[in-house]
Amino acid sequence: AAQTLAEPDVSALLDAAAAPLERRGGYDPRWACQLLQNTMLPYYVLHIKKADRLQAALTNVAFYRDHIVPRLKAKDAHELRLCHEVKSMVTNAEMILRASLAREESRGWHYREDFPAQDDEHWLAWVLLQKGSEGMETGRREIPPDWRKDDPSEDRYDRKWLAWEQEGD
Repeated sequence: AAQTLAEPDVSALLDAAAAPLERRGGYDPRWACQLLQNTMLPYYVLHIKKADRLQAALTNVAFYRDHIVPRLKAKDAHELRLCHEVKSMVTNAEMILRASLAREESRGWHYREDFPAQDDEHWLAWVLLQKGSEGMETGRREIPPDWRKDDPSEDRYDRKWLAWEQEGD
């Protein structure tokens, strides 16, 4: 069933969406995007993961969420769109980092230097993210038993496509 909002709630949402246009000072969304990319794109965060580096990146992303995003400014509709994109990118980065920290194993493209083995006993599961009272929270849900292979010792993934596992050139 569709949920409708009372008019004052819609007005508040519209005001919040347009807020970057009203700011006289603040941060350029292009600069904030570059800052986020500099945090998330290094191979040692995005591809070869380890808890201390993931936590350091998450600390930076939380700072961007709390201190940069609320102060983004826009001089026109194009920059307003960029402000909203950066806000979404920061949320997505937080989701990636929290899920990566929660999954203490390596599986497919998710490689944890501190947990290099695939661990089907504990991690043949989905990592769940939801909004909690203290912010974003992680959880996990086991893959249904009828989705599992008959022989759990059989390797589930062909690892030859992973760059760091290629055999010679």
